[in-house]
Parts: sequence; C-alpha cells; structure tokens
Amino acid sequence: GISNDINNQDGGCIAQNICLAAAERDIGSVYLWSVTRFNNNETINKLLQRKENEAIVCAVTLGYKTSEQVSGATHQIEILKVK
Repeated sequence: GISNDINNQDGGCIAQNICLAAAERDIGSVYLWSVTRFNNNETINKLLQRKENEAIVCAVTLGYKTSEQVSGATHQIEILKVK
C-alpha cells in the first residue's frame, strides 16, 4: 500500500545519502536490496536485532577492499538503525 511505498522511498533516500557520504570518504558501499526481501529470515533478523514490529526497507554495507591498506580501520560490525 501507500504506507509501504513511502517507507521504501524514505529508505531509498537514506541509503543513497549514506552511499554518497561514504563515497566522499573513499569508503566503498553496496546497496543490499535482497536483504529487504527476507523480513522473515531468522538469521538476518537476529543479526539486525529486528523486532517483530519492524520491517527492513533497505540495507547498505560499507567497507574497503581487502587489498587496500587502511590505517586505523577496525573490523567491527556496527548495526545502525534509523527509525
């Protein structure tokens, strides 16, 4: 319905801005559309700490190529939710 369409558009705008901000900092980004198709995937829901009343409308991963030398980078995964 309209509510889902608006949520998807909002999510797309947020994802685009995250990708643009990452590009300014020479950080690679990938929009993960396929994650949005798996709102009922137990593994993804556990990783994202998704509550039952939350829906995944977009996902972006950020990082560097393994071949790049990056000083001060850590390999910790931080889950960032926008509500």
